[in-house]
Amino acid sequence: MAEPGKDHIFLNSENFSENKPYIYVGTSKRETPDVPFQNRESHATELWKRARIISREMAAAIALQEESNSILDKGLIVEFESFDSIGEMFEEKSFGRGSELLNIRYENMKTYATVFITEGSLHDFEKKINAYFNGQKRADGKPIDNQPLIDTIANFRKQP
Repeated sequence: MAEPGKDHIFLNSENFSENKPYIYVGTSKRETPDVPFQNRESHATELWKRARIISREMAAAIALQEESNSILDKGLIVEFESFDSIGEMFEEKSFGRGSELLNIRYENMKTYATVFITEGSLHDFEKKINAYFNGQKRADGKPIDNQPLIDTIANFRKQP
């Protein structure tokens, strides 16, 4: 109810709006660049080495987080670096269960993805490297080797 002396304002809707039927336009799917193939054996071996380093750093960080009775999720912040001009894959792929993409930045034709990685998501990422190394395929022959994601990664390290 309006206060005394303050009348409601009534607008004629014909002057401000019109009804139109809904038209579905679909979802737009960005075209992702073709990811150049890396040598599976040497690339997977290099990524495994880095994953082992991250795994040791993760164990130390989780121990420290537990010692300090942290109520936050336990894990590490890791920065992934792409090869030149193909980092868009970081925006579309998951690094593992429980991982969270925090930031993407572009610098000198490379893409850097800052990701919060939990212990479980690090294990999932290591499984993706294994599937990539082995060139795993589903029963129908489609690849499940995570090639587009793994071939995008040039390097990764713990965020300081």
